[in-house]
Amino acid sequence: MSIILYIFIAASLIWGLRTAFFLTGIYRARKIQNTPLSDDKLPFISVLIPARDEEDNIEVCVNSILANDYPIDKYEIICINDCSEDKTEKILKRLSAKNKNFRYRTLKNTDRPLNLKGKPGALQAGFDIAKGDYLLMTDADCIANTSWMRSIANCFVNNQADMVLGLTSLGYKNMFERFQAIEWFYMSLLASGGIGWDSPIGCFGNNLSMSKKLINQTGGFRNLPFSVTEDLLLMQTAHKLKAKICYLSDPDFTIKSAPVKSFKEYIQQHHRWTLGGKQLGKFVPLFVASSAVIWVGLGAALILQSPLLAILTLSIRMLGDLLILSKPLIEHKETRLLFLYLPLGMLHLLFIEFISPLLLFKTTVEWKGRRF
Repeated sequence: MSIILYIFIAASLIWGLRTAFFLTGIYRARKIQNTPLSDDKLPFISVLIPARDEEDNIEVCVNSILANDYPIDKYEIICINDCSEDKTEKILKRLSAKNKNFRYRTLKNTDRPLNLKGKPGALQAGFDIAKGDYLLMTDADCIANTSWMRSIANCFVNNQADMVLGLTSLGYKNMFERFQAIEWFYMSLLASGGIGWDSPIGCFGNNLSMSKKLINQTGGFRNLPFSVTEDLLLMQTAHKLKAKICYLSDPDFTIKSAPVKSFKEYIQQHHRWTLGGKQLGKFVPLFVASSAVIWVGLGAALILQSPLLAILTLSIRMLGDLLILSKPLIEHKETRLLFLYLPLGMLHLLFIEFISPLLLFKTTVEWKGRRF
């Protein structure tokens, strides 16, 4: 048996096991109770939106939440203006005057303890004043589905959940933004698969919700160390406390976020994610090793000068990813992204997996005009 065949079989087995792990996890995560609740049984909820220099986005975000089909007397929206230097506060003041269930708080002191710097500190300010039984968190550059609040509230009550995570999709106009949209779908689905197997490997903080009871148990960010990925920190803390976590990927639970506009911002974003991913502990070597098998196959193909091995290796990767992506992208009516994946989207994912380890060498994170 030739060495090419040995490498192909080994790569197929490892990638196949990884794909099976995530596929079955995604299926398990979807097995939740989501019986619609009548309005009188819906809980009071708080929606928290941290914002820093978001004059171009914040009003659209707030209006999307106000347009949700949730009883107006059963929710509040709290925006935390985190030392903005643009017109964000002026817009928030106007929104507050127009909507009785909207309020905001402005943070002006940047000299906060390390664990309360940046977004963690803004969220903590929201935790301190929120009245809801459940706190739904999103970002100022996001747009909520009209059923977002009701679907999450249903999940909390029906499943006695402590934390509810949801899939985040991206709006897009050009090819660069489409590649980002494929990547966010892919990462959200892998994170969902992890939760299906009770393994907290990722989430997006712009679609993360917690019960007030769980926040009180954790002590909020005041009791937690600083992290550049505060969402992952919250999820891992909840998991350690044996909290019940649900990860929802149906369209009703979706938040639509804005992609980054420049390649520089894109690299900064992935730098933050890569450093934050070090918190995953034992999952890091397993995830890296299973991803590296494709690169090993491609490297061997180059050394052995075997186009056949390169094609077989990429075919393994393509098949596994399509099994994970196909159904959700079709459900979300994003078949154009599915076609883009073949093969450009796959090459984009491979590129990101290649450069991510290189980002570990820089330990200072730059994000939203701040250095951490």
